[in-house]
Amino acid sequence: MMKGSVWIAGGGVISGIGQNLDECMASFEAMRPGMAYMQHLHSAHARTFPVVEVKAGNDELAARAGMPAHWSRTALLSRIAALEAWERSGLGDISDYRTGFISANTVGGMDKTEEFMEVFLADPSKGNSVR
Repeated sequence: MMKGSVWIAGGGVISGIGQNLDECMASFEAMRPGMAYMQHLHSAHARTFPVVEVKAGNDELAARAGMPAHWSRTALLSRIAALEAWERSGLGDISDYRTGFISANTVGGMDKTEEFMEVFLADPSKGNSVR
């Protein structure tokens, strides 16, 4: 059992329907689904069916996250949402607080799986070399 109080100070989101919490809420209210064929994700299935992808490439996401572009998209998106949540909290320097972080995302690392499979299917001895 946890002792003490827990409170939520801010929220952050980046998804296929918005680059931040305000854009996502506006898309919900306008019932904009955000589905389209892949433009930023690299997949053998890019033209198979529409998906809801974040409308930004990994270089742009990495710059926003302050992280290397070779990290998984999931890590980049999580960092961007966490930065927004903290900024929206208005609490200043995070090191002044004892904080927790709850992250919810889906298909974590699928971009890296796609990269692995492309290399592996071409030459099974090379599949482990993908970052």
